[in-house]
Amino acid sequence: WNHIRTPLPKVPWFKVIWFKKHTPRHAFILWLNWLDRLPLKDKLLKWGIIDQNLCNLCNLSPESVDHLFFSCPYSLKIWAAVMDCCLIGNFPSSWTQVKDWFTTNCSDDSFQAKVRKWTLAATVYSIWQERNQRIFKDKKRNCQAILKDITMVVRTQVFLNPEKISTVIGKNICNRW
Repeated sequence: WNHIRTPLPKVPWFKVIWFKKHTPRHAFILWLNWLDRLPLKDKLLKWGIIDQNLCNLCNLSPESVDHLFFSCPYSLKIWAAVMDCCLIGNFPSSWTQVKDWFTTNCSDDSFQAKVRKWTLAATVYSIWQERNQRIFKDKKRNCQAILKDITMVVRTQVFLNPEKISTVIGKNICNRW
């Protein structure tokens, strides 16, 4: 493999997505979103594939990465709850700010960073999954059901992680989940 490919330097956000004990399906959707490759309605409209781009979660605004994941009232409720569990007070309000924040604050392998990365990936995946369920299967779930799924994923990762929770912040995060 290394003989046929051109090696490129690792991008600074690599460890936010691809780290030990990541959940592959969550990491994959997070990676696509990170690279702006998810087929959101704003892109599909530009490509002429659809003729209306209203967000299926709130039916109030056009769907874009910033709206779907950070401005939509439905998504905001989810983010507020999960960020509280991660002890993140002032969560960024755009995808660019989120990428910058996580690249700066969660690129290490500390327990706290891992929990935050699991949470980010599970939340992006769950919002994306809910959006697709509404579009393709006409199934709707409330925020509490989504939060229950995210909580179960993160809680499972936290309690299966054999690392010692060595910091006060790590213990607080663990108790919140």
